[in-house]
Amino acid sequence: MQVSNPTGVPVTRPIETADPLPAGLESGNWTCSGACGTTTSGSLPLAVTLDGLGPQASATFTLSAVAAASGQGASVINTATATPTAPELCLNGQAQCSASADSVQINPSAPATPTAVPSLSQWALALLSLVLGGCAVISVRRTRMH
Repeated sequence: MQVSNPTGVPVTRPIETADPLPAGLESGNWTCSGACGTTTSGSLPLAVTLDGLGPQASATFTLSAVAAASGQGASVINTATATPTAPELCLNGQAQCSASADSVQINPSAPATPTAVPSLSQWALALLSLVLGGCAVISVRRTRMH
């Protein structure tokens, strides 16, 4: 999401930016580059107040989220808003500006490094095979005796 002031006049009033966590996502983080002020990163949902924007300035918010297990391989519609404090208005003349990112593909994240399952060494397995074989021989002999 990018909040920008394309005019030559500074926006001196606060600008409320918001991006709720859309359905299909569990958690995430955001970072901001450009005219972000003192807050440049945080956890989703995004809720940041910019102190204003200078002429031709912009703040770009980049979001990174974790897909819910049920949402893997699905698309998510994400809508973010920026609301300037009156008397500033968005370019469309509205008090609330919005942006959306349609059809954002959710890809499964790479699995964590696998952990080895504890097992016996090859010598211990060979010994276990011999013990089990011996038990089988004894069992067969007992069966024949009865």
